Order: sequence, then C-alpha cells, then structure tokens
Amino acid sequence: MTILDLMFNQEPFTPTLQSISYLWVRNDDIRILIATGTHRAPTDEELEKKILSPNVYAQWKKYVLIHNCDENCSFLGHTSQQTPIYLNDHILHSCLVIPLTDSEYHYFAGQGGTVKSICPGIIGRETIRRNHPKMLIQIRGFDPNAG
Repeated sequence: MTILDLMFNQEPFTPTLQSISYLWVRNDDIRILIATGTHRAPTDEELEKKILSPNVYAQWKKYVLIHNCDENCSFLGHTSQQTPIYLNDHILHSCLVIPLTDSEYHYFAGQGGTVKSICPGIIGRETIRRNHPKMLIQIRGFDPNAG
C-alpha cells in the first residue's frame, strides 16, 4: 500500500494513518511516496515540518520514499498522442494507492494538486517533458482543457 503526497499538505496524514492501522495493516506494508515531479527532493526538515508533521515524521520516516523522475520509472507504452508513459515503479507494484492531495490555485497551470499527484507527480522526466507543454497552445495561450 502506498500513500501518495504532493509535498505541501500535512493535515490528512494523521487521520489517514490511524484509519489504516484500524484495518490491521502493518506499518511495514505501508510506504509514503512524496510526489516531486521534476522538483528537488525535500530536505528532512521540510519532510518533518511542512509535508508530514513532527509526530508523523518521527513514526514514519523510515517508510518515506521520494519520487525521482530520472530513476525507477517503468515504460508502460504510449498515449494516443504518442507521449511515452513512464510511471514510478513503487506505484506499479503497490496493491493499493491512496492519494492525499488538495486542489489549489497554481500560478501557471491554473490548478495544483488533484490529478497532478500522478502526472507530473510520479511519472518519468520524458513523460513530463512531452506532456507539460500540452497545456499551452501556441495560438491561444493557456489551454483550460489540458490536463
């Protein structure tokens, strides 16, 4: 089981982890994957104080994985527009993925969170490189239907 997070919202972690423990899921069977897209990995301090929380970090830090778009992504095929699909291997081998995210304004893309936890959050660099520019249309500018 993998809990997927987008690096900016610690509120849902405690109740989510408590709920999972009530289902008799062992901590050793849970991983928290931080969806970084092409961004740098967060520091330990950022994990503790901004992303998780001091309590969650203390208990779960050995189960935290950081996505790296240049490593451990498997090729799955191409989209109908011939964008290659590379996805994080840990997600591919998880029996259950629980995305923890919110929806918020993004200065450039219009929206942050939600589906962005998957794309670009945990996909490979080539997929991001080929997919991200599709939100811009050369003639009209920003495409509100891109995603």
